[in-house]
Order: sequence, then structure tokens, then C-alpha cells
Amino acid sequence: QSFSVTPAFSPPSSCRISAAAMRASQGSGGGAAPAKEEDPTKRLIRICLSIAVRVNKTFLLLTSCLQTLLLPQLSKYQYRVYLLYVLQVVSSDVFQMMLAKCLQSYYNMNNLLLLLSLSSFVPFMRVVYNLWTFIPCPAMASIISNVALLLSLITILVLGIGTYENMFMVFTYVNMVWPWLVLTSIVSRLFIERQAGRNPFSPVKDLPFMGFLGAGSWVLCFMALKQMTITDCLVLMVLDNVLAAAV
Repeated sequence: QSFSVTPAFSPPSSCRISAAAMRASQGSGGGAAPAKEEDPTKRLIRICLSIAVRVNKTFLLLTSCLQTLLLPQLSKYQYRVYLLYVLQVVSSDVFQMMLAKCLQSYYNMNNLLLLLSLSSFVPFMRVVYNLWTFIPCPAMASIISNVALLLSLITILVLGIGTYENMFMVFTYVNMVWPWLVLTSIVSRLFIERQAGRNPFSPVKDLPFMGFLGAGSWVLCFMALKQMTITDCLVLMVLDNVLAAAV
């Protein structure tokens, strides 16, 4: 007698398929959630940021190329030399005359001597400070001289303010008297501490004479500048150097 061994329970194929589908649905429900659609706003922001990064890189590359092609590639020493050249041009007498003539032509400023006095006030005070600092002088004499100059400046300034209402008139009044006192003090210090071997110029004869020549030349230049054009000034300035070298 033949017989076959069958399992105790053998579900049909349809049941197996449904069970597999149920397990798959359960597994998907218990695992990671399905990917949601990306927010359009965040996507737009990400696209804009990527475009901005690309534009920035392109702009940096373009500026670096232009800097290499157009701007001079100079060392620090060369920049320093060219800066000195520019300062020499700005501080030259030709540039100062041109500036004064432009002020007269475009702004109707005819008092050029007052302009010269205003422009030379700060350099004068700087030179005075340097001379008081570097010229050797006894301590007590230096204190007495400096205090006397300060008191004289205050006195002249008070008299000018009480006499004139215009501040430019007060400035002119003070400059008529006080700089001479300062120059007298400087000459006296140079004469007291004179060193003939180191200083070839006499503080009583040579230095005042050269100072008068320099100041007088500037005064004459600005007086003639009122009736001249800037072209005439430039030509005469060139001839001035030639004549000075010849003399």
C-alpha cells in the first residue's frame, strides 16, 4: 500500500501572494517614509545661490585678468619712488602757481598775497617747531624765549581781535609782527650755538639774506600772477630754472 506524506497545512498560492503583499505593505509602513516632493521655494533659493557663486567666480577671474593686463605690477620700492615723484609735482612751484591762478579765474579770488600767507602758515610753524627742537640752547634761556614768544602772540592776537572784526584782518595783523619775533629768536639761537666747521652759512648774514630772497621771489610771483595767464606762468617758471642754473 503506497501513501504520500503531505504537510499539515499548505496554504493555497493565492493566500501566499496576499500574505507577501501584506508583509511588503507592513515593511514599507514601518521603514522610512516615502520621499516628499522638494519645496519650490528652497529649490529656487538653491538655484540662485549656485548662480551667484558662479557669477562671483567669473567676476574674480575677470578682475584678476584685468589687473594683470592693465595695472602695473610694481614692487614696494617702485611704488615708493613714484609716490615721491607725485609729491614733488604737488609741492612744486609750478603746481602752486597753477592752483592760485585757477582760484583767481574760477572763484574770483584776487587777494593772492593773503592766499600765499595762509598757505605758508602751517609750514612756517612746522619749521619753527623743528628748529626749536633741534637747535641746542640752554634750558633756562629756551624757557624764557618760548614763554616770551607765547605771551607776545597772545597779546598781539587780543589786540587784533579788539581792533578788527574780520578774521582775515586779524590774521594779517598778527603775521605782520609775530613772525619777526620768531625769526629773531631763531637767529639768536643759531648765533649763540654757531659751529663754524659744520655750518658754512652765517646766521646773521647768509641765512637772513637767502630767506629774504625766497620770500621776495614768491611775493613778486604772486603779484605778477594777477595780470598773467597760466601759460605765461609755466613758460616763465621753466626759464626761471634755466636762468638760476646759468647764474
